[in-house]
Amino acid sequence: MKVAVVTGASTGLGKAIAVYFASKGFAVSITARSGDALQKTKAECVAAGIKENAVVITVGDLTQASTAEAVIKNTVDKLGSIDVLINNAGYLQFGALSTATVEDFDKQFNLNVRSLHQITRLAIPHLIASKGNIVNVSSAGSMMPVPGCAFYCMSKVALDMYTKSLALELAQKGVRVNSINPGLVMTDFSVAAGLATQENKAEGYL
Repeated sequence: MKVAVVTGASTGLGKAIAVYFASKGFAVSITARSGDALQKTKAECVAAGIKENAVVITVGDLTQASTAEAVIKNTVDKLGSIDVLINNAGYLQFGALSTATVEDFDKQFNLNVRSLHQITRLAIPHLIASKGNIVNVSSAGSMMPVPGCAFYCMSKVALDMYTKSLALELAQKGVRVNSINPGLVMTDFSVAAGLATQENKAEGYL
């Protein structure tokens, strides 16, 4: 059974991605800060057709090195390998660039860029062994300025260049690295960022 690691898997896109992989027969290793929400994702993965022991949960903050280390260790110890890494965890702080602080900048880049590299570098040896794949969830915001989302858009530009650079580096080792750049999807992430409300979230996509 192939294994997919999905970060930010408690809600929204991450949850949907984990359930999709489960429906295709993958074992899944899921991580986020909310253990309760991850249990709900696990239940949906099992309902999609895999056994409970094919779902590994690691609760923690990916900006902490100990969490990244735990995710990779738990995955390999319990599932045996890593075939796909989906870097989906992200953060968006909505607000004017002219009044944003350096602390705002650090918080945005620490999760969207720094923590992504932190877990990716730990997964790479296992992905080389499996000739696996990395998919980074970027954003359409990397290709256009979005009012109130400057640091977020900047972090996604950085992520796209990270993806291209790592793809060149790992291609000769049989590992594919790609990013996807979705537009605004009405999820809890969008609500938390102030870009949607619980009322209009169900309307679909923008």
